Amino acid sequence: MGWIGGVYYYTSDIEELWDYELPALQATFEAIFGLFGGLGGPLPRGSLAAFGTKIDGTVSGVPFLQFQIFQEATSRAVSG
Repeated sequence: MGWIGGVYYYTSDIEELWDYELPALQATFEAIFGLFGGLGGPLPRGSLAAFGTKIDGTVSGVPFLQFQIFQEATSRAVSG
């Protein structure tokens, strides 16, 4: 008869920043905000100059999507 044993340890830290700029949507947003904002038509080109502040503090002149992910994982096992 024999014996076998083992120990396993795993750790992981992940940080991701996904940044998508969508300049093609700017004209669409200007049209929608103009029509449904009570102005009766699209806004002038470039009138939505700042869409918001990004995670890094910069201000974007075009529509954008950002996702920031933090993940920590630890796994331990003992077998015999």
